[in-house]
Amino acid sequence: MAKIGKDVIGKQVKLRKKKRLPLISFRKVNANMISSLNKVRIKYFFTGAFAVNYYGRPRTSMDVDVMVERNKEKLNKLVEALKRKGFDVIKRDVDIAFKESSHFSVFSKDSPYYFDFKIVPETERHVFERIKSVVIYNKRTFLSSPEDLIINKLVFGSVEDIKDVKSIINRRREKLDYDYLFELAKVKGVTSKLEELLKE
Repeated sequence: MAKIGKDVIGKQVKLRKKKRLPLISFRKVNANMISSLNKVRIKYFFTGAFAVNYYGRPRTSMDVDVMVERNKEKLNKLVEALKRKGFDVIKRDVDIAFKESSHFSVFSKDSPYYFDFKIVPETERHVFERIKSVVIYNKRTFLSSPEDLIINKLVFGSVEDIKDVKSIINRRREKLDYDYLFELAKVKGVTSKLEELLKE
């Protein structure tokens, strides 16, 4: 997922110092985000460290990756819902991301955490077919499937990504869809990496 520039994050920190706002927990920020997403009934799923935290090892990150459908009406409703929950989001950025099927950022006014949203283009709507419905913070939440998460992590292949994959395999070994896992690994060119990790 695309990362946010240091200048943007810096502005958020300065804004916080100026307003002297109390911090709220990572749990509360994410619970507010999940509530907003569910309220407008937009198709979405969390991926990255947030999903790893559920499927594998404990992971924290200043940014949370969210994939959403390309639906103009629901995106507009989401912007309003997020603002009511105390999030900073620039409508113009969302409009540009909609046109380009790209990224936009959402910041929490009450914490240093932020969300990196990626709008899924129409040609890739199939990614929603395998998402998992789980309960987090007593709320229905949608996550990337563990298989998709594993393969995406292998494609990027950083040290942390590999640790994430190992943790998911260790916790979900008996529940993984291996037919789909190897099919996707072949498409993405990471079959040898997957086989090596499964042997450990």
